[in-house]
Amino acid sequence: EGGKEGRKKLQGEKPLNEEAKRKSLAKIYQELEKFQDTLEDNNQEIFVNGGERAKKVMKEIEQETSILDATKNETIT
Repeated sequence: EGGKEGRKKLQGEKPLNEEAKRKSLAKIYQELEKFQDTLEDNNQEIFVNGGERAKKVMKEIEQETSILDATKNETIT
């Protein structure tokens, strides 16, 4: 009834294709960059930890998009 029963549900997205995946990853990456910008003057532990996790996710996105680019180039040639 309205999706309000029980605990909060984790929501996620599964891209329809590689282009949708690339766009979704780019959006997440941009959001993490904005988050990183807000951390420059904040030394509270929770923000430091969040910044470290954001860096890890950004690195994974960079690796994933480089893999996508490599496979895209392979299919073209």
